[in-house]
Amino acid sequence: MANSVLDEVVAIRGLLDEPLPNAPSFEDVLEAIEAEYQQAVNQSNNTPNAWAKAEVQFTTTAGTRDYQILTNDDDFDKPLVVVTVPSDTLISPEYQLEFTEVEYLSQVWAWLGQNKGQYYFSSHDAQLIAFYHQLTDDGDEVWVSLRPTPAAAQTYKVIYQVGDWWSRVFASQDLGYELPFAPHKHYLRAVAAQTLLYKCRWSMDKTADMAMKSEIALTLQSKIERYRPVYDEWLRTLVVPDIISIESWCDTNVWQ
Repeated sequence: MANSVLDEVVAIRGLLDEPLPNAPSFEDVLEAIEAEYQQAVNQSNNTPNAWAKAEVQFTTTAGTRDYQILTNDDDFDKPLVVVTVPSDTLISPEYQLEFTEVEYLSQVWAWLGQNKGQYYFSSHDAQLIAFYHQLTDDGDEVWVSLRPTPAAAQTYKVIYQVGDWWSRVFASQDLGYELPFAPHKHYLRAVAAQTLLYKCRWSMDKTADMAMKSEIALTLQSKIERYRPVYDEWLRTLVVPDIISIESWCDTNVWQ
């Protein structure tokens, strides 16, 4: 069953035993949903297996080393890989650029640049790339610096992890927006409901409300303890061991 934004709002209020309309308010529930689903995205993105990714391209100009990375939703979290975009994708492969930190860029290139030349058999100049942030009057900006300095207009593709994805949900104002992590929605609902419990009111009787909160708190904690192990195991299984090396079958002498 799908879990749209509206589905989650209704389900969370149900877990809280239908409190008064403004305690918590609709905005309070949305804020709790955002926090828990963003946390889930952050946790899964921090595994070696990127969960949420997107890509963007930038084109160089001759003699310019630094370029701002512009994404449509300002959702850039961290880079995963940068590859060349060949002029003829049918016959030319993509080549991967090496990452380094911006403070070591000149030092690393001074060593690698002893054998200057184009990147392997590519027409692209850049071999090294460093990402950095700049705080400007317009906010946080993502920039890259390339070495060697591009000698011509060349296009590169950046594959990156998506960070703030809730902004597009907010911008769309679509309560039917399908949220991720559908198999784990019951866990995320329970955690969100738990964070909202202190805002809940069911009546004008404070004593009765305190008793209600205590009862619901125990129920929510029981649900969280039940669902959390499966969620943690799912996060753990996102870690896929890398293949470090492999021996080709054709290198083995089978005629011994």
